[in-house]
Amino acid sequence: VSFGTSAPEMFVSLLSTLQSGGSTESIAVSNVVGSNIFNLLVVLGASALVTPLRVQLRLIRRDVPLLIAVSMATWAMGSAGTFTWVAGLALLTVLAINLTWEVRTAREEGGGSTDELDEDAAATLPVAIGKSLAGLVLLVVGSHVLVNGATAAALALGVSQTVIGLTIVSIGTSAPELLVSAVAAFDGSPGLALGNALGSNITNITLVLGTTACIFPLLVPRPLVRRELPLLILISLCVYALATRGTYDL
Repeated sequence: VSFGTSAPEMFVSLLSTLQSGGSTESIAVSNVVGSNIFNLLVVLGASALVTPLRVQLRLIRRDVPLLIAVSMATWAMGSAGTFTWVAGLALLTVLAINLTWEVRTAREEGGGSTDELDEDAAATLPVAIGKSLAGLVLLVVGSHVLVNGATAAALALGVSQTVIGLTIVSIGTSAPELLVSAVAAFDGSPGLALGNALGSNITNITLVLGTTACIFPLLVPRPLVRRELPLLILISLCVYALATRGTYDL
């Protein structure tokens, strides 16, 4: 789920970097940072307003500490002013290790027969492929419009693209996380709501920033290093402190 809801961040970051290669890199970085802050404050907050979010032990032991670690690593690497391919490769390596760990954990905890699921999947495979392709096309077109609109808005308002990336773009690309987590909370699946928000943040940093930095060096604006990245780490630490209580609620 977190990979799917992070797809807008991926496409926006890639397009903003590839389109100009020199003037919109800050959108790529600020979009990820702004989106992660939005996920922790708004997505988790809105979900907790709907229903208490019970925290699994694995979130406290692994996922939240991993989020804090990659956030701190991003701050450290971004302090140099540029995310190079080396930083991108390091983030992708962390992603690969985490995915391997997730698969092994799922196999150890998994059980039961999957015959019925396999039959359902086979019966609807053409439909699923068609929906995926349609969604991919819409995502590419939407990302292109969002990047161009954000760039035009920055010029018209006389503000930096970093500000636009932290606000308009990050809110737009975080809409799927908000929708999925809110629906999951309403449907009585608080674990999905919580896991989606945290997993999306890890994916945004390791996959989105990692992939984009491997393609083209990303300039990191000084305001991000001085304000937003430390703020992201502080919020992540607060999330960990709340997680030790066992639930997110009012």
